[in-house]
Amino acid sequence: MKNKLKFNIWDILILLLGVIPIIVAIKLLPDQVARYSNMGGYGLPIGYMNKKYIIVGIGCFTLLLPFIVKLFPLMDPKRANYLKFQSTFEYIRFLPSVVLSVICCIWVLIVTGHPFDLRTWFIVMFGICSILTGNVMGRVRTSYLGGLPTPWALRDENNWRLTHRFAGFLWILTGFLALASLFFTNSILVVIITLAIQILIPFGYSYLIHKRKDDSVEII
Repeated sequence: MKNKLKFNIWDILILLLGVIPIIVAIKLLPDQVARYSNMGGYGLPIGYMNKKYIIVGIGCFTLLLPFIVKLFPLMDPKRANYLKFQSTFEYIRFLPSVVLSVICCIWVLIVTGHPFDLRTWFIVMFGICSILTGNVMGRVRTSYLGGLPTPWALRDENNWRLTHRFAGFLWILTGFLALASLFFTNSILVVIITLAIQILIPFGYSYLIHKRKDDSVEII
């Protein structure tokens, strides 16, 4: 069965979400926008950028990127498997769109003088997105672009199932830990470290399953 590129309700929601920060930017940003060396807009600006370029950049993040991801099933050698988790794939594609739209809106508010902490909001959105993604991770079927495609999981359906079930639990746990870290710090390192854990540990777990496959050891 062939995958066809169809416009659906998720695309409408992503389109509406993507347009919101563009409208906010058009309404609030001055013609020349100050650039800072940090995410929070603290200190003196290091330069200025034309408003038009920023609007184009926001559009690329909130509109172009999600629709590029929509092409993944057409590019994936295991494209037929997307039909088995199509609604989950659309849901996972939708979540980053929410994060990008919220972060872009907050950034516009920050550079126009509103008191928001972008790093805190970024960690909040990252943590929530991790929890929601982890909750459906076990539904993802074997694919090169739709999950965590370890070499061993791609060759073994059971490896894929166990790896993604474990990864789902790990993503939920680390998502809550990222949110809890805000009581101590709002450093962007929290996101970097958490993301590394979310990717590297499932890869190691997948390899462990592969190595123990012939030993008849049950991996939970």
